[in-house]
Amino acid sequence: MKNKPSLFKRKNSRFWWFSWYTDEGRIQGSCRKLNLTVSDYTKSQALEILVQKLSINAPETSEVPQKSLISLKVDLRHRLIREGVRNNTIELYMYSLSKLIELLGEDYLYSDVKRADVNQLQDYLFYQNRSPNSINTYCAYLHATFERLYDDELIERNPFRKFKRLKDSRNKQKYLNEEELSRFMEVLKGEKEAYRRLIYIYIFTGRRRGEILDIERKDIDLKNNCFKVINNKGSDLKKQKLPIPSEIREDFEWFMKRNQSKKPFGILKPQSVSLMVKRYMNKAKLPESLHLHSLRHSFVSQASKNGVSLWEIKLWLGHSSVVTTEIYAHGEVEKTIDIGIRK
Repeated sequence: MKNKPSLFKRKNSRFWWFSWYTDEGRIQGSCRKLNLTVSDYTKSQALEILVQKLSINAPETSEVPQKSLISLKVDLRHRLIREGVRNNTIELYMYSLSKLIELLGEDYLYSDVKRADVNQLQDYLFYQNRSPNSINTYCAYLHATFERLYDDELIERNPFRKFKRLKDSRNKQKYLNEEELSRFMEVLKGEKEAYRRLIYIYIFTGRRRGEILDIERKDIDLKNNCFKVINNKGSDLKKQKLPIPSEIREDFEWFMKRNQSKKPFGILKPQSVSLMVKRYMNKAKLPESLHLHSLRHSFVSQASKNGVSLWEIKLWLGHSSVVTTEIYAHGEVEKTIDIGIRK
């Protein structure tokens, strides 16, 4: 069976893209050879030319194959792979869609998903003790999934469009206390050396995920016991010079000898570092609300307990505010911060 082809726009493409179903399956491609640019032709004009050029006799009623959510999951995975989407992102798409299937059933047609189902899914995930941020993330990936179906004209509207985002009103723990931090570091002792040393650097510097991974070899001066780091949250990309804490000097030396690449600490992708830390925290049976950035909060907490002034902490971490931006921009760190936790 042949149905009327549909046209859709694709990001960074000047041409219309077509898609239609035949007895052999789905066919999709660019209208580049027909020179049907988005700027020169409306959707209806391009479609008329496409039908004429390809000699496709569209039926009076444009029938769209009714597919179930489980078949959508298979098709979506193949499509994301063809689009070159990263594996970690694909798994998030698959997990989000699995939750929808878990709620509605495998045989539920994706064309039948309504806004009421979206609200029901949010309630379902919330009572599974999922955090509001996680629920919002799942719905965002489902929004992207159904937007693809809408672009292909396989559904009349995207039920996840403008979904209601949940606010996290719960008072969740943001940092590890001394006992939890010690327990976490005890778990690290049994893990891979490269990962253990990398996490130590996060614990004892308090810097952000990307700031550590982006440190270049030329910015590490072991002779003068210092390193340079860029504040990836600031507008000024000038590198900040910091002393290397005594607790992790050995770890700096290890990476400099072991990894000869431009970025010695860049052994993992940012998302992989977050997932790894979360896995170790779960192994240490720490609260669910804790994650990689909690190590930065823990650094501040421990430094404060050890008598380090708020001024020195803000300067060390590269924090700024509207009132004190100029002060921080001209400050220099001369004192190493010791947070008082030993390996």
